[in-house]
Amino acid sequence: MTVSVPKVPVILPGEEETSWVDLKDQLNCNRILFLCQELDTEISNDLMGLMLYLGMEDYTQDLYLFLNSPVGKILNGMAIHIEKAKHLRFNLIFLWLVLIGTSPLCI
Repeated sequence: MTVSVPKVPVILPGEEETSWVDLKDQLNCNRILFLCQELDTEISNDLMGLMLYLGMEDYTQDLYLFLNSPVGKILNGMAIHIEKAKHLRFNLIFLWLVLIGTSPLCI
């Protein structure tokens, strides 16, 4: 049985009718990010790009990053940490749901 992506109702700017969007997209718009898979180079790049975009959109609001990730490459975790430290002007709040010794703990 295939599980579909949950959808939530939203009213988009300039529209009167309710639209249904993916839950993950709506959470990202509300500055809530999730990492629920192994942290590889592609995922690390996507996450850094999303953090930079959200920072440019509004740097006065906090960003929440929920981490529930198995072991990944240490360099990718360090890349996110370096990116956060150098370029982001908002508070980045990490919430870990991982085992000790995995690369997200190095962030």
